[in-house]
Amino acid sequence: LLAALFSELIHLSLIPFLLPRFAVAGLAMAFSVGAIANMLILYYFLRQRMSAWRDREIFSGVFQITGIALFAAIVAQYSKGIFALTTNRLDTFLEVAVKLGVGTTIGVAIYIALSAWLGLPEYLQIKRFIWCRILRRPETVALVEDHPERGDW
Repeated sequence: LLAALFSELIHLSLIPFLLPRFAVAGLAMAFSVGAIANMLILYYFLRQRMSAWRDREIFSGVFQITGIALFAAIVAQYSKGIFALTTNRLDTFLEVAVKLGVGTTIGVAIYIALSAWLGLPEYLQIKRFIWCRILRRPETVALVEDHPERGDW
């Protein structure tokens, strides 16, 4: 709670300084600085409380996820140019929604593909959750030896 309050205090105190000079970008910068402060405060407190803290594993995963997300966002942004080849104006809600949908779909596909290619543990957990809980395919759980519910089906 203290971390959230302190980071929000930083965020709100930066707005009067950044908003007049940078407009909307100033709001984004203030929010980003507050989010970074929140992460650093939480990191400090978690590191103090946990005895088996492994920096290398945590930061490796964070950097991989961040890198994949940035690459997917860049690809999604530029892929919206594909839609721009078919039309030169975005006058209707449907045209804007289709352009957004195309960019989002391409970005998510890139993120999933790169996560699978790198074998991120988070991707494997989400895949296992979707496969076992949502699609109700319990036979795949029996094949995974480290799954906590192995044999409970």
